[in-house]
Amino acid sequence: DDCFMNMGIENDIMRLQLFGNVEDSNKLASSVQKSFLQLGEITDRGVKDANFAVLRNATCPSILVEMGFLSHAQTEDKFLTNSYCKQVAVKIADGIAKFWKEK
Repeated sequence: DDCFMNMGIENDIMRLQLFGNVEDSNKLASSVQKSFLQLGEITDRGVKDANFAVLRNATCPSILVEMGFLSHAQTEDKFLTNSYCKQVAVKIADGIAKFWKEK
């Protein structure tokens, strides 16, 4: 509640709208993750919650996608190719489309 007080948001309707997106955000994240895992050779780290401002203050379903660690040489090499980046983008888009289709 402190974040709402600091932002000057005291309206219960706004609070319900913001928190009402948590369930949809989790469903969206799961859909994108399932699609992303179809690329293969990817560790399933699950869907996690985070208290980031870009997620907390969103007024629609929202997610952050972690696609790998650039500190891992093989992952970095993959992301240096246009074809892999396109594959990742397509899988993320597929997950988003599936979420909205099922909603």
